[in-house]
Amino acid sequence: MADWIESLDDARWDLEDDGREVRRELDRRVVERGGWATGAYLYQEREPRGDGWRAPRVALVRWKRAGDGWRKVSGINLTDAAQITALADALAAWVPQITAPAGSGADDDGDLDDA
Repeated sequence: MADWIESLDDARWDLEDDGREVRRELDRRVVERGGWATGAYLYQEREPRGDGWRAPRVALVRWKRAGDGWRKVSGINLTDAAQITALADALAAWVPQITAPAGSGADDDGDLDDA
């Protein structure tokens, strides 16, 4: 993946080495807000011997607007199912707090008020 892209539509996670596909993107979600974007990419890498594909992995990438395009700022690869599950569980648990009506607040323990 390039460190600079013209459009978020170009934010692909595919990779070729000497014309041979070594990483393939299976799915992606890119969320843009202002001058920043976050991409989540589901991908597979080719086995070192080249005779198959490894189990799917997830990459999280931050993009920042740079002139007429976007610059890659940082990224992390989640290669273990336990990492991905822990993150997905945390995000799912936070949804009620994010979507709660304004003013409902949260208790000291992080749970939503019963009011």
